Amino acid sequence: MPKGRINLVILAAPRAGTTYMAHVLNACGLRTFHETYFAPGQVPAAWRYDGYYGEVSPAAFALRKNIPKSAIVLHQVRNPIESVNSLFYTAHCRWHSDGTIHANAGWSQRAWDLLYLRSLRDVQWSPDRMRRCAQFWQAYNKRISQFVTERKGWRYRVEDVNAELIKRIFDAVGQPHDKYDDARIEDVIANTSKMINRLKREPACVFDWEHMTRNQITQAANYGYTRSAA
Repeated sequence: MPKGRINLVILAAPRAGTTYMAHVLNACGLRTFHETYFAPGQVPAAWRYDGYYGEVSPAAFALRKNIPKSAIVLHQVRNPIESVNSLFYTAHCRWHSDGTIHANAGWSQRAWDLLYLRSLRDVQWSPDRMRRCAQFWQAYNKRISQFVTERKGWRYRVEDVNAELIKRIFDAVGQPHDKYDDARIEDVIANTSKMINRLKREPACVFDWEHMTRNQITQAANYGYTRSAA
């Protein structure tokens, strides 16, 4: 039996701010790992630690069979325009339109792509990679949302992370949050945001609302993202 126990799993599509969220929760006192257990080919190092812990990982949905039934599951989303552009400018969605992986893909990219594609077998991929990124954002988040709803979890936007949300997460997993007051938590959030922005600067947007399909726009609106609010 592992020493630790997963009591919180935050699911998200890639490029949705999972690194940021893991840093925030850790800085606020909730031991949280990023892509440690729910990742291809990774040794579950988190299991070597005593006590409760959580994980934030884009691979968590693809590996959802490994999520304990007792764990709290949440869905983190990010603005689709920023997400799709970030997917495009990183090594995501480089598979062929028939769902096969490029022969020159490295081991790491191949392992991650296989995880995602096995969860999205029914998607008819566009031959255009930018549009494939949009399809991926739509399909993966839709499936995560369905799973989290079945598990009676809830969704939040990464742009809305604040002291109230952090305390709600602590309450959900039964951990005290009296170590930091609201002002201290907000400082942690602000400082973490600055750090991540320095480390992960992204280029200007190329993908925009006019490139989205009607279904993608509707799904974005369900998450609270609209062209007017952008």
